[in-house]
Amino acid sequence: MINKLITSLVEHLSTEIQNNNKIEAILKPILTLLYSKIHIYINVGISLYFLLLFICILNLILLLFKN
Repeated sequence: MINKLITSLVEHLSTEIQNNNKIEAILKPILTLLYSKIHIYINVGISLYFLLLFICILNLILLLFKN
């Protein structure tokens, strides 16, 4: 997977440099990498939020039945 990522990055850089888009050649991979990282963090955050919500609801139910 890392090999595939590196080869696609090198291909992208070479084609963009040949087309004289040096700024785009540098920025585009960085932006896509940032987007993928942010996407992962959002998914993890939503999962943790629902996990905490589930634990809170479970605690409330247990407190109600304890009395």
